[in-house]
Amino acid sequence: MAYLGTAIAVLAVACRLRLPGTSVHKFVLIGGIAGCVMLAQLYLEGGLGSGLIATALCYAFLCELYIFFFTMVGSSISASMLLRLRHGALPEQTVAERYHPKMMVEERIGNLIQVGLMQRTPAGILILTPQGDKLNSTFRRLQLFFRHTDPETFRTPARGNFR
Repeated sequence: MAYLGTAIAVLAVACRLRLPGTSVHKFVLIGGIAGCVMLAQLYLEGGLGSGLIATALCYAFLCELYIFFFTMVGSSISASMLLRLRHGALPEQTVAERYHPKMMVEERIGNLIQVGLMQRTPAGILILTPQGDKLNSTFRRLQLFFRHTDPETFRTPARGNFR
């Protein structure tokens, strides 16, 4: 728990310093380093054994749970609205305009462009980047593995559409 707490504290500092990358990327890097240090310490203290493996799996699970929770809160409309209102009252019309479906879609598109998963062509058409295509391929493999067979979901894009 101390290593996880340290990783979260270092993440908070890294986010406040506005270092490049998303908060998930930062946490994976910071949490990974903290996990490696933790495993090295455990290995030096007790060697390779079931305790080391159990600790590694527990740490990985807790890190994944943390990532899930902070990304869920970060993309929650309700949480976003509450955080915005903590800075002061807003007229209902202002809130309704800010959380209009069109604005929400534009914000999500902007986020996907910012993290490099899609890009907008000069003609205004949205396309996957190679990184977005890799993520889509991973989703497709998981879809097949878990037998989610909606034919319209994760349809394989035509190759060579990247600019």
